[in-house]
Amino acid sequence: MRELPYRIDAGGDALADSSADGAGDELDAKIEIEEHDGTALVRIGSHTVEVESVQVGERYVTLTVAGKRHRVLYHTERGHVHVAFGGTGLEFVPAEEAAAASGTATGAFTPRITSPMPGKILDVPVSVGDTVEADQPLVLLEAMKMENTLRAVAAARVVSVDVAVGEMVAPGDTLLVLEALAADDDDAG
Repeated sequence: MRELPYRIDAGGDALADSSADGAGDELDAKIEIEEHDGTALVRIGSHTVEVESVQVGERYVTLTVAGKRHRVLYHTERGHVHVAFGGTGLEFVPAEEAAAASGTATGAFTPRITSPMPGKILDVPVSVGDTVEADQPLVLLEAMKMENTLRAVAAARVVSVDVAVGEMVAPGDTLLVLEALAADDDDAG
């Protein structure tokens, strides 16, 4: 099973009703994808859908759910996935980035950096043992003819690099692993 932590910005639409207080436009959710018998069970927060087939195009994903085909417009930019379906617009923001932007990054550090989309590794400018700062580039990924830079959300040390330049990756594949730095480790390298 693959797990992808995201904050979903529902822009005031249907998923916002699932937030804890019912008043917000954002929902913290873990997306879980479990594949079996030719189908994928997708859980977003408390919502579960069995997806029978997926076809990915340049701008659309076609999903078959309960025998019915659904065409979903999507766009990726800097690790965010923008989705439009049935008059609803959603933005999936990696949870650690959303926490850093809201000032609640404490405890939100995610050591495993994963691919947000299928693509090809163009560059890995860090090595095992390197100390990185917040917003420092970690991996350059080409997806859908666009270059996407995955960046550190906080100061950390690189524990492992699990990909090489030229390698093809799928969504959820581990690219590298980080270790959070203690406050007194920031100057150590």
